This record gives sequence, structure tokens and C-alpha cells, in this order.
Amino acid sequence: MISILTYHQVAEIPRSLDPVGLAVSPAQFEQQMSYLAHKGYQYLSLGEAVEHIRARKDAPARSFVLTFDDGYQNILLNACPILEKFGFTATVFLVAGQMGSLSSWWGQDGDLSGQLLSWDEAGELARRGFTLGSHTLNHRFLNGLDDACAFEEIRN
Repeated sequence: MISILTYHQVAEIPRSLDPVGLAVSPAQFEQQMSYLAHKGYQYLSLGEAVEHIRARKDAPARSFVLTFDDGYQNILLNACPILEKFGFTATVFLVAGQMGSLSSWWGQDGDLSGQLLSWDEAGELARRGFTLGSHTLNHRFLNGLDDACAFEEIRN
């Protein structure tokens, strides 16, 4: 079995600005990564995990994948150095239509907004071994859209 650990932000964010608890502090994140590294967990990229599944091949024992949703800038600033310390990378799912701006979707808008990666910053993550993926164009809830709009969110 391959565990997939999904994060959003690695930052010191007061609970009042993170009401659904999507952020983990850098200290907590480092503690979690240290635990995985020192307990013999085997990091796999998302692509490697998919290869194991497609080939119906068992993954190494204690395998895990790391992903980040939304593409917050603090992934580069806070998470990346910690991951590099332990020899890990991650897959970052970017909101392509909002790169370099503040998040603006439900629960992460207004005073709750977070700075998103710019295209240059995302490129820096890629140069450091991270995989980039799409988290739609504008972070719209696909199940609330008609088929044509959902297709455009995914395609673009």
C-alpha cells in the first residue's frame, strides 16, 4: 500500500486565519518528515507510485507520496528546504489561472488569502526536482459546473 500525504500550506498561520486547519507549521512539518525518514519510510514520487499501480507491482514497504494542493508560495519558502534536508520532493498542484496572486476561492479568500507561487517560483521547484500538476484553472468546484465549464477548467 502506498500512502499519499496531502498538504496545503507550510506556514505559521493563526487558527483565526486558517479556520479549516489546512496549514501546518514549519516545525510540525519538519517533525513529520523527520519521523518518516528515521522510521524507514520510502519516498516515492507520484509518478513512481502510478507506475507501481499500473504495473500491478508491489511498492516498497512503507511507501509514501507527498503532494501539495493549490500551490502556495510557502511551499517553496518553507517546505522545500525541509524536504531537501531529508531527500524528498513532492508533487505540487497549481491553480494555473491564479499564479502569482492571492488565493480567492471559498475558505481561502479575503483575509484568509494566501500568496500563490508565481510561474518563476514554480519553475524553481521543478528545477529542484518537484513535479508540477494542475489543480484546475481557477479552483472552481467542478461538481457545481456544467460539463462545458468543467471541461474548460480542466483543459486550461
